[in-house]
Amino acid sequence: MTTVVGNAVPAHADDTTFPFVYGNNGDKPLTGNFDYADFADEVGVYRPGNQTFYARGADGATFTPYRMGNSGDIPLVGDWDADLYSTDSWGVYRPSNQTFYFQHSRNPVFFGNPGDVPLIGDWDGDYRDDIGVFRPSTGMWYFEHTEPPFQFGQSGDIPLVGDWCGDSRAEFGIYRPSRASFLFLYPDGTTSGWIPYGNSGDKPSVGRWSENQNYDSFGVYRPSTQVFYGGPQIPTC
Repeated sequence: MTTVVGNAVPAHADDTTFPFVYGNNGDKPLTGNFDYADFADEVGVYRPGNQTFYARGADGATFTPYRMGNSGDIPLVGDWDADLYSTDSWGVYRPSNQTFYFQHSRNPVFFGNPGDVPLIGDWDGDYRDDIGVFRPSTGMWYFEHTEPPFQFGQSGDIPLVGDWCGDSRAEFGIYRPSRASFLFLYPDGTTSGWIPYGNSGDKPSVGRWSENQNYDSFGVYRPSTQVFYGGPQIPTC
């Protein structure tokens, strides 16, 4: 069963913290495990106007803002050091020189071509996030190491990375804005089928909304109202 978010109806959420407002007009939505309190993800935003990350903790408190990047950079979230609590840190991808920059633990990495979209995920199950890119012109996915390239999606799609199957490895998906729908790719090569969720103009999000989950779910962020909506579980792998 699929769920559609109506114009005036909040999305269904696995966690009672959804929906809620966070951020300012123009912010870029983010999700990640930003605290040491649990293994669930929190939400945050990146403010391009001042190149600053902001995040909300599980207890509702706001973390100290962190400035990083230049104008035009794309914000990133990942576990660069595989610490005990799988806590995420910040990073940016600079399209002007196709380089990934990390808050700590890793040196900058040049990877990709002009026009590529950056990817972050644990491709090999070592609890440390790696990098890759999605090439919209061809629908190809490329990775720094471990994973071979493959084709999935088309120009205009937004690439997604998450652990849909609860196997501690990153799987892949796309969000197609033209139909406000998600499509998830499973390890055996099958897909979830299109799942309508959200409104026109929404931005997709992926996260582990509850500490009791061992898998990632999906959701959307509505820029017009700065509201995060947490979606239901992805159909079983």
